[in-house]
Amino acid sequence: MVSSFYMQDEILTLHKTVERLQNDNKQLYERLGEQDRQIAALELSTQQQKMKMEGNQGSSKTYPDMDILVKLTSKLQEASTTYEQLKDDMNKTREVCLLYVCFKCCAVNF
Repeated sequence: MVSSFYMQDEILTLHKTVERLQNDNKQLYERLGEQDRQIAALELSTQQQKMKMEGNQGSSKTYPDMDILVKLTSKLQEASTTYEQLKDDMNKTREVCLLYVCFKCCAVNF
């Protein structure tokens, strides 16, 4: 009985961990959506800047906003890469937790 109680407690703990990871995953997806919207806005702004530059043919003006856009785009791409890595790590953790639960359940049955 003690081992059965221990197993149930362990399964409950793992289940809570999986729920927490799912919640974290959901929050990361929401952040990714926000980043996608920001990237789209930056791309639109970049296109508008290019159109302005093309409209000023022969003009040698520099656009400091373009440098900022390039830096922000780079940072957003880096954040997206980090998100993907975290997502992969969470999926691997979830798989390990599920395998552990399955292993423990099978061990109890034998």
